[in-house]
Amino acid sequence: MNLRMLLCAVGCTLLILAGCDSKIAGKSADTDSAATSQEATSQDAGDEAAASDEAAVELTLADWPAIEKEIAAAGKPVVVDIWSTACAPCMQEFHGLVELHDAHGEKIRCISVCIDYIGIKSKPPETYSDAVTAFLKSQKATTANYLSTTADSDIYETLELDSIPAVFIYAADGKLTKRFVDAGDDAGFTYAKDVRPFVEEMLASESL
Repeated sequence: MNLRMLLCAVGCTLLILAGCDSKIAGKSADTDSAATSQEATSQDAGDEAAASDEAAVELTLADWPAIEKEIAAAGKPVVVDIWSTACAPCMQEFHGLVELHDAHGEKIRCISVCIDYIGIKSKPPETYSDAVTAFLKSQKATTANYLSTTADSDIYETLELDSIPAVFIYAADGKLTKRFVDAGDDAGFTYAKDVRPFVEEMLASESL
């Protein structure tokens, strides 16, 4: 083989190798692009699910007598959470109601009642709607959510409450069966330790 033929052979080999590297690089780029696209699709799906949960959150303004009618008409056990955005323990425990609804929503009716309205004419109930709705959406609370148009002091008096959070549990016939309040013998109750076990025991006994 003369020098010219040798140089030609070397040149061809280099071109072939360069082409292989280009194909490998292209394959790697395609793989990275596909992975990025899959991650983006997954993120989009997650965002859509979160948006759907938020869209399902609704807040209704109603006075306490109307809420009592809702409780009586439920036709199944009802868990009512009395809370306020001004009450840190209320907001800390609130997700327990959401989890209870997610776990047993077919068998029980979960109702949240926000008592932010304090009866001042210059701050009507709807004044509080945005803040209450924002919190409910952050919790993905697809329960029945009410903002009470009855002043908080009247709620306290009617329900004989000294403080909140408070959780009332009603039987299917509308009768009150249990009160959990953040005072007295029930001080410091939690959904995990107190409310959920009570509800699940009640459901188990009804199924016998």
